[in-house]
Amino acid sequence: MSRQGRHGESLFSTLCQDPDATTEAVVNKAGDDEHGWDHVVDITPQTDPSLPADLQDHLIQSFAQIKTTKSLRPTTRVKLSNALKSAKSPNPSFVFLFHHDSGNAAPTLYGKHIWRNEIEKFLMRGRKASVESPTKALYDVTLTISFSAEDQIKGHPSDWMLERIKEQGGGNYAANKLNLVRSVGYGEFAHDAKFSIPTSASVKDIVLHELGLIKDLPVTDFTMLDKRFGIKTTVSKPQVGEGRLEVSSEGRPVLLKLISNDLSELDISAELKMPKMVPFDHEEYRFRIDAGCFDIIAHPKGEAQTINFSMDLESKGKLDQKIGLLTYLSWSSSEQTTFELHSEEGKLFTGLSDGSTNAAPWMDEFSVVGCHIIDLLGPEKSKAIEVSFCDFERSAKDMYLASVISKAGSLRLQADFSNDLEEFSHLLGFAFTQVDNWCVGALYQIEHKARGHDDDITNFYFSYPRIVKSFAFKRSKGDFANFIKSELNEFRRRFNTPTAVVMDGDLTEWSKDMNENTAITIDIS
Repeated sequence: MSRQGRHGESLFSTLCQDPDATTEAVVNKAGDDEHGWDHVVDITPQTDPSLPADLQDHLIQSFAQIKTTKSLRPTTRVKLSNALKSAKSPNPSFVFLFHHDSGNAAPTLYGKHIWRNEIEKFLMRGRKASVESPTKALYDVTLTISFSAEDQIKGHPSDWMLERIKEQGGGNYAANKLNLVRSVGYGEFAHDAKFSIPTSASVKDIVLHELGLIKDLPVTDFTMLDKRFGIKTTVSKPQVGEGRLEVSSEGRPVLLKLISNDLSELDISAELKMPKMVPFDHEEYRFRIDAGCFDIIAHPKGEAQTINFSMDLESKGKLDQKIGLLTYLSWSSSEQTTFELHSEEGKLFTGLSDGSTNAAPWMDEFSVVGCHIIDLLGPEKSKAIEVSFCDFERSAKDMYLASVISKAGSLRLQADFSNDLEEFSHLLGFAFTQVDNWCVGALYQIEHKARGHDDDITNFYFSYPRIVKSFAFKRSKGDFANFIKSELNEFRRRFNTPTAVVMDGDLTEWSKDMNENTAITIDIS
């Protein structure tokens, strides 16, 4: 070592262990310089009097490389082998430079903490050297480290080192550094794979596997490539013989819009899955619209499509997807149904079903009620709530009358009343149910347009039903019942003209009495 270098190391040790330094440090000269650092600096963090001894920060062992220069600019060079060790070590690592400027008697001290920028620089250079010059020893490759005014240390280096360590986690420093080393230089995809697919697997099999419809594929000669800083390198040898490969990919969130012949619409949350190993223009290319209990396999040009569905009455799934299946079956049983695929960028695809499905009567009823409840809940809650068809049966009964009136747009009430009823302007009511752990309901207002008499029977004609308020809360059904009744009474008091309620405004009870052909009560006030 040169006399200049020995002077720099001695001066560094003296500055670190200066009695005026705030941080207690012990500087141990390395026995040999094989790993690149000249000193091991043991730093003792200040004790916290409020903490017991077992919870105090532990002694921090740091590595320091000391350089000196008389060159015009404050720069130095380090071996790539040593730079990689300083970057990958979990211990704090530093490079210090004493710059002897001819205009000053004392050298200027600069310091570099080996952290994000330096770690990225060192690892990238190591990757390039391994790929571009694999036979060249790393200790024969050097890197330049430049210092600026921001790197100048005017106090004690031990105090400066402890501050840098605290900035990056203090007691959690080693874990933070290792996480940084593992992640830097990697993009969205950290590895590429090369493999051969034997002729026993068709292109169609590859497409169906990527869509999640076939479990795995046969492969040979599998090779894994690590991709860092955009540079690929082999990290595994080709497999010998044959194996099975399972490729998993996440679907892209999309919106599946069902459109009936009368232009009614229902939006369903779904995932779009597309193969990546088969080109888009290949005749076997397909994409999958996965909407839970039913999905659509389609060709990009709409030349071929397959619609699959599962009618498991007990299995749970997203509310909007369960109702979406019933709505598709209901609409398509008598007419063609259009479906559109939408993303944030706009409409991606349009398809048409052939109207050949068979829907049971209960499916039609559940569809009407389900669409109404989805309107009340909104799209976010509808795709977060999970139900089975069996679970939904109670909701269908609770909300059936309100849903049918809202869809039909009119209502005729036919009854034999013991006395003539006074005039009123509107029929008011409420309906609610519980779906999963949500209570959902609404207040309804229907205009009374006319009335007529047929012998002893009075016919009331109502139209223009309107949802006045809708509610969705995570409350018990009993509490919600009291709440929505109170809301109806408060709303009714706002009218200056008489209004009517049947069965105290409870549309569910009214529906039940109509089915059982029992007496109903009507209040006009």
